[in-house]
Amino acid sequence: MFPFFGAIALEFIARATLANVHPVLLAEPKDGENILYAFGFQKRPHYTPISIPTKLVIERCEVIVPNFTETEKAFCKEITIKRNEELHSGDLGFDNFPTNMWLSKYYRTLKILLEFQNKTLSDVYTEKCF
Repeated sequence: MFPFFGAIALEFIARATLANVHPVLLAEPKDGENILYAFGFQKRPHYTPISIPTKLVIERCEVIVPNFTETEKAFCKEITIKRNEELHSGDLGFDNFPTNMWLSKYYRTLKILLEFQNKTLSDVYTEKCF
């Protein structure tokens, strides 16, 4: 379960990184109301906004975060695919994913995303991130 929850945390931190620049970066652009909502406006009173998929979050991080390279992007996609296998297919996506294959990449990627937000890995574990 460790890599599964790690993948979820990585997605949340990537989303927080984009939101740190501006929440509109997370708004699904197909419905203009999502963008309005990101700016604090609502056309319909009980509207539930929709955000972009994780794949787009990762691609936007590559453009916006200076040290987020193709290496980090590839790792994020890999761990997201495994997470999706666990959630959506019933397969054991992380079954053959030993910690020594991914942990250093994971922490390097977190560090890059957090530093862009002027935060550290310690902030995650002391709840200063949330």
